[in-house]
Amino acid sequence: MEKILLIIQREYIQRVRTRWFLLSTILTPFVLLGVSALPMLASQGARSGNNNVVVLDQSGDPALFTTIKQKMADSREALQQLTGQSDPIILNMMMTNFELSHVIIPPGEDIDASRRTHNTDIQNNILRGYVVLRPEVLDKAEPEYYAKNVSDLSLSQLGSSIGKAIIERRLVRAGLEPAKASDYLRTVEMKLIKIEGGSEKQGSAQNVLLPLLMFFSMFGTIYFYGISVMQGVIEEKQSRIVEVMLSSVKPFTMMIGKIVGIGLVGLTQYVIWILSVVALTKINVSLFGGATRLRAFSGTMFLWFVLYFVLGYFLYATVYAIIGSIVSRQDDAHLLQYPITLMIAAPGLMFWYVMRDPSGAQTTALSLFPFFAPTLMMLRLGVVAPPLWQILLSLLLMILTIAAGIWLAARIYRVGILMYGKRPSLIEVGRWLRYE
Repeated sequence: MEKILLIIQREYIQRVRTRWFLLSTILTPFVLLGVSALPMLASQGARSGNNNVVVLDQSGDPALFTTIKQKMADSREALQQLTGQSDPIILNMMMTNFELSHVIIPPGEDIDASRRTHNTDIQNNILRGYVVLRPEVLDKAEPEYYAKNVSDLSLSQLGSSIGKAIIERRLVRAGLEPAKASDYLRTVEMKLIKIEGGSEKQGSAQNVLLPLLMFFSMFGTIYFYGISVMQGVIEEKQSRIVEVMLSSVKPFTMMIGKIVGIGLVGLTQYVIWILSVVALTKINVSLFGGATRLRAFSGTMFLWFVLYFVLGYFLYATVYAIIGSIVSRQDDAHLLQYPITLMIAAPGLMFWYVMRDPSGAQTTALSLFPFFAPTLMMLRLGVVAPPLWQILLSLLLMILTIAAGIWLAARIYRVGILMYGKRPSLIEVGRWLRYE
């Protein structure tokens, strides 16, 4: 046990003291802060920039433009209710806040001549665009939008608001009272109520963010530190340090020490990142008017996250240690690691399926598979909490798989760690397993 602790200490200190560790640990929270701040700054710039849109109105209906502006306000309010977000900066990131101005074109005047005069304003960036409402727009003509950029996704909201306003004014012209026409066209949003633990609470589109963050952080960490184990084994083989170490410790002891030591480096980095993100998020809130907020992360969820991270890391680190002990060059390692990398990445292809049916039979079976459990079970926990027996069963299967993997890795590691030159065949690796 003392020798294992010494190896763990060596692996941990050796990596924590590197410039790469210090730079990545310190810079990553600031990069995350910058990534979150840039869209907000861009949104603030867009809000103060050129969002001016002129409405060239020849419809003859004096209330049409007012109705369009009301429908635009209604769309923004609906977006706010759907996302649960009230901060104007965040709303401007999701939907362009068009500044509409009204130009009435008298009947009989050439609206296209007036329209062409605004093309120069668009070219000179005085206008973002303009809308043309022809005389027949309340009958059968379609509204038209002219601009240099017609790829803004928010144009669908602008078009929808104009369309609803036109329909409402048609209903009024047909004899319906304006208030009733507006009520009939009001968008009806379906409330999302989540039943959890015998209680009910309203959900929103933000519910997907937490499981998405957990999923990709788990994927990235397990992959990165698993690769670190493999590279560490290969580097020691190439430098022949391993020959000196094996004179005083057993191969199994050295393998366990390396896996645990590198794993502790990952946990250290995670703790620093979490504390930094909490601190920087508070700064971000004050800088951007409360634009960024941390969602509640329960203690139970944190416990599951730590368990699946640790077990997932051990599972894949053991496999990567086997690969590192088999090969002697990085090029050979890259070829052998592809199937393992695909195994880690495969749950990403199932992400939306699990989100859609987190309690289905197929989703349950996939989340119980030990190599998929770290990511898929955490994803299920973030969406709809599975039964406790499924969580415990997945943990048990992972522990049994890790035990089998360590036994297998130890038998391969003790021989492969001293093998140099060409990559061994599967038959040779099979012989290593039979050595006593």
